[in-house]
Amino acid sequence: MKNDKIKDTESNLGIKIIVGGIFLVFGIAMLKIYVGIVFLFLSIVAFTYSTGIEINYAEHAIRPYTRFLWLVSGKWIKLNNYNSMVIRKTRKGMRQYGGRTNVSTSRFFTFYDVYLLSDKYHHSVLLFSSKDQHKSVSFAEKWSEKLDVPVAPK
Repeated sequence: MKNDKIKDTESNLGIKIIVGGIFLVFGIAMLKIYVGIVFLFLSIVAFTYSTGIEINYAEHAIRPYTRFLWLVSGKWIKLNNYNSMVIRKTRKGMRQYGGRTNVSTSRFFTFYDVYLLSDKYHHSVLLFSSKDQHKSVSFAEKWSEKLDVPVAPK
């Protein structure tokens, strides 16, 4: 049976386009200087950067990976000790403090993260994260069947 991949499509797409585009513009503008070649290379790296999770059904293993160009880094984890999947509600965001006015602004968002948990709950692997609860629930139901791991109740 072949491997499956869970790609992280929500979090980095806009940032990849902005950063890659900025490096591309600077690279084309400074192409006659060696710095332009460096900017072009950085734009290619920014456009080809991706993260995700690869699942090997034959070995019953999972690998969170990071990919730059053709280089893939990640360590395979055996799924023998992982026996449940859980959806956790988390708040992620940032707080900024103003300079002279001393005013703070906060932006926090609610995310629904799907984790694969080990039998003693000491280790967890983040499989999916979304702002939409229905997406996270449907993801957990789909992949719990594929991995033969039950979704733990809340």
